Amino acid sequence: RSVFLFSSEGMPQGHCDFPESTVAAIGWCPKGAQLAVAGYGGVRIFSVLNPSDKPQKFDWKGSLLSLSWSPDAKIIAAGCQDNSLHFWRLPEGRDAMMSGFPHKPVQLCWSRDARWLTSGGSAELVLWPFDKKGPEGRAPVSIEWHEKSICAIAAAAGSRWTASGCRGGEVAAWRQLGDATPAARVQLQSRVEYLAWSPVKNGKNLAAASRDGELGIWEVM
Repeated sequence: RSVFLFSSEGMPQGHCDFPESTVAAIGWCPKGAQLAVAGYGGVRIFSVLNPSDKPQKFDWKGSLLSLSWSPDAKIIAAGCQDNSLHFWRLPEGRDAMMSGFPHKPVQLCWSRDARWLTSGGSAELVLWPFDKKGPEGRAPVSIEWHEKSICAIAAAAGSRWTASGCRGGEVAAWRQLGDATPAARVQLQSRVEYLAWSPVKNGKNLAAASRDGELGIWEVM
């Protein structure tokens, strides 16, 4: 029920308490020294530089399993236990939700311009529009390509490339969001558990790890 903070040298720097439940997800704000913590009961945002300040609270009567800040730090999205997706607009705290996923949409990935949020939770790659109108009352863009439910998503640093992986072991590399088919694909022997692009700007390498311990690295750009 706490998140402990350490310096780059490994020295303790304090902790953030989340008394409502066990901590399920954490995420640093892209702009500023703030840490978001999620679990049952909602999201709490702590000021790391001023630990005595009360956290900003965004309550939700349910269990949150993941969270993701938008690159512009204006939105926090969270995947929920009840197969729904919840998000809060900061700082006003206005919230909304999207439901109807066959599985828990814990995989969340923003486009670098914060205009699109890509989510897992189904075999379709679901793209939610976060332009000025927002996704409220609008249908998302759904891309049908994977045969089984998507369980990993990752965006490349400094480019439009996005990767997705499913329970059937398929890994797809998309040149840009909205493409009907991927530009490259590979096959792992079991469910894709994690995807990561090389962190350098315009990095070309994609790593994928499977549930059975298989690790592959490919140059896809």
